[in-house]
Amino acid sequence: MSGAAPTDPAESRSERQASRRRRIVDVAVVSWYLLLSGVYLWPLLRALNAVVPHSIRDTGFQATVLHDVTERLLHLDIAHLFDASFFYPARLTLAMADAQLGLQAVALPLHLAFGDALVVLNVLTVLSFPVTALAGDALGRYVTGARVGGLVVGTAFAFAAFRFEHVIHLQMLQSWTIPLAFLGLEMTLRERSRRGPIVWGFALVAAAGTSLNYLLLLAIVQPVYVVVRYLVAPRRHDITVSLRRLVRPGAVAAGAIVVILVPYVILRFQGYARSSSGTFEFSARPIDYLVPAADSLALHGLYALHQPKTGIDERELFVGAIVLAFAVIGTLVALARRERPRLRRMAPWLGIAAVAFLFSLGPYLWPDTRHPPASLDGLLSLPYRFLARPLLLESLRSPARFGVIVLLGAAIVGAMAIVRGLSHLPRGLPRSAAITVLALGLAVEYSVSIPVEPVAWGDGLASTYAWLREQPPGPVVELPAVGDQVSYYLLASTADGHPRLDGWSGFLPRELKPIRVRVTADTLPAWLAAARRLGATYVVIHGGEIDAATLAAVHSARDVGILVPAASFGGDEIYRYRIRS
Repeated sequence: MSGAAPTDPAESRSERQASRRRRIVDVAVVSWYLLLSGVYLWPLLRALNAVVPHSIRDTGFQATVLHDVTERLLHLDIAHLFDASFFYPARLTLAMADAQLGLQAVALPLHLAFGDALVVLNVLTVLSFPVTALAGDALGRYVTGARVGGLVVGTAFAFAAFRFEHVIHLQMLQSWTIPLAFLGLEMTLRERSRRGPIVWGFALVAAAGTSLNYLLLLAIVQPVYVVVRYLVAPRRHDITVSLRRLVRPGAVAAGAIVVILVPYVILRFQGYARSSSGTFEFSARPIDYLVPAADSLALHGLYALHQPKTGIDERELFVGAIVLAFAVIGTLVALARRERPRLRRMAPWLGIAAVAFLFSLGPYLWPDTRHPPASLDGLLSLPYRFLARPLLLESLRSPARFGVIVLLGAAIVGAMAIVRGLSHLPRGLPRSAAITVLALGLAVEYSVSIPVEPVAWGDGLASTYAWLREQPPGPVVELPAVGDQVSYYLLASTADGHPRLDGWSGFLPRELKPIRVRVTADTLPAWLAAARRLGATYVVIHGGEIDAATLAAVHSARDVGILVPAASFGGDEIYRYRIRS
């Protein structure tokens, strides 16, 4: 009777040591991402319950969206899941932006633990950085076959300018779904296991639940990736066979995505849709790919030199000098040496980066970044202009957001070149030293210190909202009705529990248009009447933020009995409507 071959003790010990080294390296890499996140976001981390990054404008809205969805889920109020506490009494208002259902797996436990909408928002903002780094790391490691390749992609993709430019947009920080989707796709093309299709399907559903912009980008660039992968493959039949394994998980993912999209489709049929005419100023210029983060510590001089002088923001798209240099040099070397295997590996990533770069430029080429054009007639039309409708690009406000795909493609190609270069160094101290220098170079290049804005919150909650918290239920309307302070009204609603007629979103419900206006003394009576007709119970007047004539008109409404004084705190005056007899 033959038995199993005896195990070599020395070989077994060597395997255990290698496994231990891999675990140590894995812990070191995760710690690296946590360290960078902590250092770069320290101004936010040190006061999670008292500040927001940059300004309250978008962050207050994001915190309120998360809070509203969590509250609906906790009360099992699925019928009103997409009805926000703002824009009262309109319906499906959460579908006017990303409702971020996919974040509730983390947001709901945080809500139960802290009960604080601002803390939940800030914790999710910080967590998005190491999570995105780990997703990029997994893809980079898989594609390059090297741990350092994962480190390069993870660091570049999570901490480059694009993400810090969007630090106020929680939905745009969920870019971890993009490398995860490509990881699942690449695993499907290389392996016969089920894990690739499962990862791919999960990533698409996660994108639908966190950022519809990213779902749209993936729907456009992943087919490009597959086509290029097919064209350069030495055995194209294998690609076709592998893709068939995506059919079943793709159908399941599509079913889940359709359910998520139902409220958005309903709103689209109701006429809530963007036109492509508004995208031009949110389009990138080629020079924007040399613009680092505005809050960069090491590259602020480059930002000051190349910052966009025309158009609107969201155009800090520099992928990083180190990654870009290696990507360009690596590609040129592979072309010069005609290294077909390397070019085959690079081609799909170069392909999606090129397509994304072209689409990021929007409907027209506008090379002059200092002077807006007098007319669009003299500008060169780009593919985006003609493909906007068939590809549903009209729902993407900012074509420059395609820059995240350029970032991923450049990071992957750069990582391939770096791994190739390091392979020529001897193992041991020389290679370890080179990797250390590389990591520190990336850390310095991507270093930022984000500005934060203090918020009257927690024990410092404005007295007006502390008073409202103790009052009977009833919708609230506030004046001034437009401006960044509206986002604070929404955030305050999560503390005082009263729905707001005020709101902030991608669209304005038609029924709320009469009150979402800049109110003057002449228009105040019509504004008060519209707010009452829509169901407002409490009227909050921020007297220090409106002009004297409008405030005098408020007092006239009080004097004739239209408004009944309820409370006042400094410059804030709170009224109820007179009860009709």
